[in-house]
Amino acid sequence: MRLLSCVSALAAILILLPLADVSGETISLKMTVDTADIRFFDTDGGRVRVAVDGFEYTNYLEFPAIPYRLVNLLLPQGEIVSSYDLRVLESILVDESVDLEPFEGDLLEDGTRAGIVAAPSEAAGDGSLFPRWNVLHVGSNDYRGYRIATFAVYPFRYDLSSGRLTLDRDLELVVETEPSPGGNGGAARLRAVRGFRRQSESDVRAMVENPAAASTYLFDDVEVDDEDRGYLPSYLPSLEGSGVSYVIVTNEEMAPVFERLARWKTMKGVPAVVRTVEWIEQNYRAGADRAESIRNFIQDAYALWGVEWVLLGGDTSVIPARYGYASFYTGESIPTDMYYSCLDGSWNADGDSLWGEAYHSYYDKGDQVDLYSDVYVGRLPVDGYLEAEIIVDKILDYSRPVETRSKGKFLILGEVIFPATYTPGDPIFLDGAELGEYIYEQHLQGNPAIAVDRQYESYAAYPGSIPLTRSSALDSMNAGTNHVVHLGHGYAYNMSVGTGSILNVDADNLSNGDGTFAMYLMNCTNAAFDMKCLAEYFLLNDEGGAFAVTGSSRSSFPSASVPYMNNYYELMYGQGVVQLGRCHTKSREPFTPAAVSETADRWTHFIYNYLGDPELSIYLWEPAEFSVSRPAAAVFGANDITIEVQSEGAPFDSALVCLYKEGDDYAYGLTDQNGSITFSGYLCREAGHIYVTVSAANHAPHIDSIQVVDEPNPYLRYDSAVILDDIVGNGDGVLDAGETAACYVKLHNTGQGDAEKLYAILRTNETSVAVLDSISTFPDIESGATSAAVGGFIFSVDASASDRQQLEFDLSVRDSTGGSWEETFAVVAHAPEIELYVNTMSDEPPYGDGDGVIESNEEFLLNIGVKNFGTGAAHGLVGEIGNASSNIQIVDGVSNYADIPLLGAGYGDGFVLRESNIFSVNTMDLTLTDAYGREFTKRMELRKPAPPHHLFLDASFGPTEIHVTWDPPDSTESYRYRVYHSLIEGGPYETATNDLVFHTLFDDCGLEPSSIYYFIVTAVDSCGNESAPCQEISISTSPPQLAGWPNRLSRESSSSPKISDIDGDSHPDVVIGAEYVYAFHGDGLEIRDGDDQPVTWGILNTEGDNFTASVALVEIDNVAGSEIVGASWAQKKIYVFDHDGNTLAGWPQSTRDLCWASPVAGDLDGDGDPEIFAFDIGGTLYAWHHDGTEVRDGDGDPLTNGPFFCRSSSDTLGWHTSTPALADIDDDGLQE
Repeated sequence: MRLLSCVSALAAILILLPLADVSGETISLKMTVDTADIRFFDTDGGRVRVAVDGFEYTNYLEFPAIPYRLVNLLLPQGEIVSSYDLRVLESILVDESVDLEPFEGDLLEDGTRAGIVAAPSEAAGDGSLFPRWNVLHVGSNDYRGYRIATFAVYPFRYDLSSGRLTLDRDLELVVETEPSPGGNGGAARLRAVRGFRRQSESDVRAMVENPAAASTYLFDDVEVDDEDRGYLPSYLPSLEGSGVSYVIVTNEEMAPVFERLARWKTMKGVPAVVRTVEWIEQNYRAGADRAESIRNFIQDAYALWGVEWVLLGGDTSVIPARYGYASFYTGESIPTDMYYSCLDGSWNADGDSLWGEAYHSYYDKGDQVDLYSDVYVGRLPVDGYLEAEIIVDKILDYSRPVETRSKGKFLILGEVIFPATYTPGDPIFLDGAELGEYIYEQHLQGNPAIAVDRQYESYAAYPGSIPLTRSSALDSMNAGTNHVVHLGHGYAYNMSVGTGSILNVDADNLSNGDGTFAMYLMNCTNAAFDMKCLAEYFLLNDEGGAFAVTGSSRSSFPSASVPYMNNYYELMYGQGVVQLGRCHTKSREPFTPAAVSETADRWTHFIYNYLGDPELSIYLWEPAEFSVSRPAAAVFGANDITIEVQSEGAPFDSALVCLYKEGDDYAYGLTDQNGSITFSGYLCREAGHIYVTVSAANHAPHIDSIQVVDEPNPYLRYDSAVILDDIVGNGDGVLDAGETAACYVKLHNTGQGDAEKLYAILRTNETSVAVLDSISTFPDIESGATSAAVGGFIFSVDASASDRQQLEFDLSVRDSTGGSWEETFAVVAHAPEIELYVNTMSDEPPYGDGDGVIESNEEFLLNIGVKNFGTGAAHGLVGEIGNASSNIQIVDGVSNYADIPLLGAGYGDGFVLRESNIFSVNTMDLTLTDAYGREFTKRMELRKPAPPHHLFLDASFGPTEIHVTWDPPDSTESYRYRVYHSLIEGGPYETATNDLVFHTLFDDCGLEPSSIYYFIVTAVDSCGNESAPCQEISISTSPPQLAGWPNRLSRESSSSPKISDIDGDSHPDVVIGAEYVYAFHGDGLEIRDGDDQPVTWGILNTEGDNFTASVALVEIDNVAGSEIVGASWAQKKIYVFDHDGNTLAGWPQSTRDLCWASPVAGDLDGDGDPEIFAFDIGGTLYAWHHDGTEVRDGDGDPLTNGPFFCRSSSDTLGWHTSTPALADIDDDGLQE
């Protein structure tokens, strides 16, 4: 009998008692399950389902869905989990024998189900007790420097044999920790950013069961003083210069467009920069592909600039998609921009060809992917200047609206999701209308500022809603609205609205003007940004459409997706999180613990993407206006500027106010409770305007300016500086650490009077700088003129200065009248960062015998390759070898290197060595010393590693790229790799990798389409020794893809595509067989939705089953457009369809056996109408006239229709699979 009564209360069942101990090494958490909150449901199959609110459920197919709880614990700083144990303090019997319902799989929108497949021995202890574990450490994530460990606690245990269900009611989770070998291991934020640590700690406290532990974390973020220097971000991310909140990554072509957006962000108080992929590739270590190179830059920008927002300004041809691998459903690599947002680790910890693999066990930790975002990311899928201009214009127009009425309108489109083939009167299992009503009732209903348009397929059940149709949905969009949520089916190129679909062409033809909208698409694949998806057509409509889209890049699980959506709108309307990128990211964070392992939540994390400006705030209703008071004017020098902000007649608290005068000063902050903010000492050094921008949620920004009045006297300001580094240096005009240089400062006179008899004094507090000559004179400078110093300031920079360090200087300028001006400026110091690269060894004369094989006791030339990843040149580099093993004789132990620039490699003039035994590991010390005394040392040996193996090439990623993967050598050492390619078999090869690759994969881009390339790969060990190459293999790049392709079939197919105009519009169409006949226009759009299923694409109709053979396309009915002749394997029938999916009169016709061979058509009898021929696998040839009547009675059986020729019954040669051919063999004008 069941010992616990059924109750309906939905209370939390996990009671957390205070931590018994948090010592930095042991965490103890006691838990109690309240039995009153356990619920039982009788299912339709007569079985029972057990449920607990707030619990997850096991997802092993054919095993019961057992409730379990995910527990997040904050680990001590710098620690990892070393061991853990769940101690059972009290266990009770729930039911002696209960028949629990097995888990049948999470339901996808296309109707298929997915779950984990496991043998009983894997999932059940002793073959019967499920689950066989009571606690699992499912992984750890880092959130902004805090390490959070997630445990799955299983208090219920079920005996599969007897049905006995028990509950471990009182539990104690004990976790032991140990120091992490690599520290915290996360992406470190080094620059101090106002409010960042406070908000991060608040976030973490809400995530974990031991929030008090957050106060034990200590961070040493660097405070950077940039108060009086204006907005001057460093060229490369650095702790010097201005902080940057918002980074746009795009290409050189589109950069000018995105500079407009960056300027607006900066003016409103979100300091922004634009960096191009070309710039990244010139300044950063190359990754395994462009995506990794871009992410390397974002990691730097987050750490050193303090970046919070990242906009990916480009389609996947510009900013590649990272495909995260999820094995939960079909084993699919999913395009996800989380890769650019979650910056901890590499997303490929195991170094194989798959990215983003989940944690499976202690022995299979996958790629240790951290799924907590460090930055908020959005993507604008644009390709080219004009596309970028369209969407940037829409973002700017929405941000600074002229049309405001549409901002108070909300459109909900909800269709019946299951059954997918719903007709009125059918039972409904999942209704988009019900999901839409939850949003409406929780957040919109009763708000007079929001006009809600509810359109449902099952509208009769929801008073006030109207029928959902294609035309009604498009009409509402065209009328202008602020937000569209779609709850239904979809595919990459369509969203289903009841019995119709909105297609790419519909999104492209919208004409809603300034009434653009944000979209939340809870459907399948509408936001598949690696295709020309529907979301992109909404975004790139230049007459309206959308300015932002949140949606799925692949098929979605409604059961998993709905909580994300509900949390999204709770954040937006309940908590005021209106910045769309932040709202998108925060909406998934409550479910991140469940996404550590292979679950529907992990799948949902990957597919859930945001296409839009991440910092853009959506208006929840028609925006209000600010009333702003500001000074009438400002003067040269320091100003105290007070801005007062009111809204609807009252002071407005926490409005963001920004003062921006380009080249002078830059400041921003929030108003206080009185609506006021004062900027003290705001520095103006030139006439012009200070731009004042005031912004806040649900308010149109207020943009104004303050005039800076002219200065009647001279006013000197710093203009620029020229560095001459030939005193002690390499004379390249770039200041390097270790150099002594002359600095020629230019001054600009922005006042109205002339400046005479000028001199200046240079000072610095930089400990790495010594000023040797601090005084310089200047010629007289007229009003408006610029002049350089007569003599330069002289200073030296210590060789220990770090690369990209900005050196701060104070400049005091004096004139003959007693006037003085204080200026600051910075000069960037550069330094090399040397790493071992790839060595070469040669026995060419005069060193050895020149046979290419270095033997024992043979002299050889060793060139040790080094590469410079610093922005400063490696100058005067000298290598020395010493402290060698007894088997190494040093003939010449010195090698001189030419200067090595950023990302350059050098090999020196080489060392001359002799090894008495080349089969042993012989070691030596390498010391590299540059002209300024900096040293690099390495203990080395010269044995080459084994080559990689199992090289594999994939040309399906695009016409100009080949994806290269391989297996590492059979060794425990960590290797780097070098990829080579050639257009000629056997070489000569050129290096495809700019840098050594740390993973066993590489994306070779920029290749010629439709060309054969030959590849080899080598391994490089930590000493720079390069292996022999693996075996060469080749592949051809693909031809370029047309827009709208590729298209996916629902099932694998052996049919070849056929091309002809089937709808009579004079344009070619594509037809192919699979489970049904598929037909597409030449642009990839489906001819018709023949199965009334928006989640499929291209199905012409649902007649027949399994069209294994290729179809034939032939004109039969004398109406423009070819008809389709197809052989249904399962039905053993030949069908003839027109482009509308109709079956022509006289068809289908039956065959005795299956048809594997393709049907053909031709005029056999010369009457002007085609005959149709087909072979079945039994060898019978069939022939019919165009109307389905047989050509001849080839089998002598009046009850059959179509046999033309029958194979002899004694013929046992097996299946006949050959397609017949028609031709005029005997020249009589008729086909045989």
